[in-house]
Amino acid sequence: QIFDTWANIAKKKDLTEFSIKPIKKICGLIKKAYPKVPIIVFPRNVGNRYPDYAFQNVDCISVGNDITNKTIKKIQKKKAIQGNLKPETLMNGGEKLEKEVIKILKKFAKKPFIFNLSHGIMPKTPLKNVTKLIKLVRSYKE
Repeated sequence: QIFDTWANIAKKKDLTEFSIKPIKKICGLIKKAYPKVPIIVFPRNVGNRYPDYAFQNVDCISVGNDITNKTIKKIQKKKAIQGNLKPETLMNGGEKLEKEVIKILKKFAKKPFIFNLSHGIMPKTPLKNVTKLIKLVRSYKE
């Protein structure tokens, strides 16, 4: 997985020059050397620019909470999606966790999809919430 956790602060031109182009080059080099290794790209919170990272050598785009249904559909025509539960939702647990997990699964799971957080797990997240999340994802049936 290739991370650009600062992509969200770049202006349009800078995002292309300092994130999209270099990541595209890196992905090309990786695929050339290791053609069977899947590549996931995580450009943190780039909104409608996620499709700009869906180049030929990328297998999956990891997305945040800022993605629209329209953008999801655009990406999932060509690539898998990974994401996008808020880490705070997992940490807080309860009914909202279940509601959000189901909402994400309904939104993404019809096409190639990897369930994940939109960013890293928070240190104070109770293990019981992680266990609940895993059970919800594994038992999901449409």
